[in-house]
Amino acid sequence: MDIPVLLSPNARRPHLRQTLRVFLSEGRSATAAARLLHCHKNTVIYRIGVIQRLLDRPIADAHRDLDLALHAGRWLGGSVLQHPASE
Repeated sequence: MDIPVLLSPNARRPHLRQTLRVFLSEGRSATAAARLLHCHKNTVIYRIGVIQRLLDRPIADAHRDLDLALHAGRWLGGSVLQHPASE
């Protein structure tokens, strides 16, 4: 799974991250997420599909890892994407 690709800077990815964050916080309900995001349920479903293609894995298989990564990315910014320097 390539979580950094979801966290990396990209004009479109903030919407994907926000959608995923809300989707996960609402118990993976597209209807509830759509209500909070003020968009149509199909928009949420589409964005989740894009995220799953980016990650090359269903969200259900790694929802806890994704939730943690989203929170880390939100609080720590780009520093979570950097690999430690090799010695």
